[in-house]
Amino acid sequence: MPTGRNGQRPAGNISTRGMGQMKRRNFLQAAGVIGATGSSGLAGGNAQTGETSQPCEVIQNQPDQKRVLVTSADSPLAQAVAAELDTAYRVRLTSSLDVPATQPFTRSDLGHDESTNTLVRGTDAIVHVATPPGGSERTRQIDHRTRCTYNLLMAAAEEGVQTVVYLSSLEILLGYDEDYEVTEDWKPLISSQSVALSDYLGEFTCREFAHESRLRVVVLRLGRVVRRDEVRGKPFDPLWVEQQDVTRAIAGTLCLSLGDTELSRRRWTILHIGSGSPDARFTSQRAAQLIEYQPQFNWE
Repeated sequence: MPTGRNGQRPAGNISTRGMGQMKRRNFLQAAGVIGATGSSGLAGGNAQTGETSQPCEVIQNQPDQKRVLVTSADSPLAQAVAAELDTAYRVRLTSSLDVPATQPFTRSDLGHDESTNTLVRGTDAIVHVATPPGGSERTRQIDHRTRCTYNLLMAAAEEGVQTVVYLSSLEILLGYDEDYEVTEDWKPLISSQSVALSDYLGEFTCREFAHESRLRVVVLRLGRVVRRDEVRGKPFDPLWVEQQDVTRAIAGTLCLSLGDTELSRRRWTILHIGSGSPDARFTSQRAAQLIEYQPQFNWE
């Protein structure tokens, strides 16, 4: 039976004991993701002042920086992700539309051809934002998150990409009663008419590649990504998650998945990225365990 918010949480399969947890924490400290006390949080910075510290600061000083491709460069979230990663990685952007960018940019439709292989060649990791061009109809969204995702992952597997971070949505779990505290172990409850159907189908596509051991895939299920200045004064939405918390979570995921950590030894991982509000709809407990995710914005 499902467990209510006041009941016992479903047991996960994540070990946080002993040397495993210490090794992960030491790696995060060395990479600059958390402070020596472990109190700064992955999301970084001060929620009141907006000041931030760069994640993985040690990486940006290495002569051979990891190369990261960020898709859907025409979307605000992709641009924010690229800005977050820019000092620690060699970032390249791609989109099916021409986009002015400060980072290197390659236009691509993510087709099933050599051009997609060329796009990902030499890349260590991909952040697949998977947002089709603005205003796309539902069928286009499904096509983008299935066919285009398949083409991208096929090319990534063939070209030896280490990690793919796929951005999905917590909305694929909205079919559950609000009284349930839903974790990553719960099966998505979604109808064929759901607006989040394309997100679920994209996850399914990624899972097939991970289960064939062709790629390491981390799925980040995001709440409704907003900027606090844009929603000030609006009625609270328990699915809100601040864009800054999201970009910091992505940075931490990359840092840990490309290092020698528990996360890097997994082929398939799903993490919930929500807000720090006590009224948040979904728990981010596993993200706290695996990437030390500590959202700084709780909307209070």
